[in-house]
Amino acid sequence: MTEKITKDWLFEKYIEEDKTQAEVSELIDLSRSTISTKLQKYNIDKKKYKKYNDKQWLNQKYNKEELTQKEIANILGVNPSVISKHLKKNGLIEREENVCPECENEYLNISRHWASYESHRPEYTEKQKQVMIGLLMSDGWISDRADGRKNRFQCEMVTLEYIKYLKRLFGILCNNITEIDKEKNQDVYRLSWKPHGFIDELANWYSSGRKVWPHMELTPTILKNYYVGDGYLLERGGNYTRPNVKLGMANEYGNELKIKDMFPFSNDDYTIDKRVTSKGYTNMEIRFTVDGTEKFFEYIGEDPLPGFEYKWPGGS
Repeated sequence: MTEKITKDWLFEKYIEEDKTQAEVSELIDLSRSTISTKLQKYNIDKKKYKKYNDKQWLNQKYNKEELTQKEIANILGVNPSVISKHLKKNGLIEREENVCPECENEYLNISRHWASYESHRPEYTEKQKQVMIGLLMSDGWISDRADGRKNRFQCEMVTLEYIKYLKRLFGILCNNITEIDKEKNQDVYRLSWKPHGFIDELANWYSSGRKVWPHMELTPTILKNYYVGDGYLLERGGNYTRPNVKLGMANEYGNELKIKDMFPFSNDDYTIDKRVTSKGYTNMEIRFTVDGTEKFFEYIGEDPLPGFEYKWPGGS
């Protein structure tokens, strides 16, 4: 019988359901001492795990320190679903996520409310619009949804600090951060936005069947958020350490004239490199000169975005 006591089962009964050792022993018809031995073997100690029942501690970690559910789970050695359960149980998932700022009523699904009362849906600020444009130029994408539902805007990154920055910036307009295990020992973080008319406007970038940038003014905010996604800072070794910036734009292959007209720099500040790989894939990128790189950072600002300090000169 003892082989039937798995670590997961014991954890569920003893920790998650908060049963006593005697109650657990009755469930499986074994002695209390046997249960105690198994608990020691699996290092399952209520004193260690009780913190997720501590509302104040959970609030500090989740809402004040802005740790993700998985980060909190790793601290306690539990499954993220346990943290999610207790955050909801203690009402610690911010109430503002479900409260309409227009009518101040709380809804289980705020997007459905906005679909019925479109005038209640908040408008994007100019900064939010420019950040989304920069994202869509790089790691963001818009996907069609079935059944005639609105377009969905999403982005994925391994840089959690930046994803948290976006979550703070957009607030109720986007959903909670999702953690995705795509590679061994490296987590990917996804953020998706609630349906919005501005997202529908951005979906026009795909009218040709693939993502193509429209002709537009590249403001410092747009270029900054594009750079952290598809830009690189090339450092040179030896005594010559002045860096160069490189920007990838494979989707714009063949649109050199448009790119030159859009980018707010002199033709002497950069070169456009086009190539076709051995497998037939096309690629295009801008390589800034040393002096052009200095102008680039003067334009987008010397303050790096969270998590991307290493992409700024002198960053770590």
